[in-house]
Amino acid sequence: MDSSSFKQIDLPEALSRVGGDRELLTELAVLFIEESNTLLLNLRTAVNERDPRGIETHAHGLKGSVINFGAKELYGYLRDLEQKGRERDMTGVDELFESLDQSAARFTQELRLLAAGGG
Repeated sequence: MDSSSFKQIDLPEALSRVGGDRELLTELAVLFIEESNTLLLNLRTAVNERDPRGIETHAHGLKGSVINFGAKELYGYLRDLEQKGRERDMTGVDELFESLDQSAARFTQELRLLAAGGG
């Protein structure tokens, strides 16, 4: 694996978070891939229902997972959505979620590469 294959994942940072253990990082990638559809669906539902508490909770949960991979772009969208939920400000949440969703798709593609031992 080399970091030049990744734009969403900061491989050196991700490895540092797991003590350089590539096998553990691969396991975390597989777990995230398995759970990400449900996590994103829960967040999308909260956005669609204009549920500020749900937005805050689901964005916060995802944020904690993606930072383990150094995914700063996706982390930023999640941080912003979490804040909107906390402040009960639904202005622009649809657009913010769509940007997040596109970023998450790119991130998940990179995770699949990482999980397959590529990169």
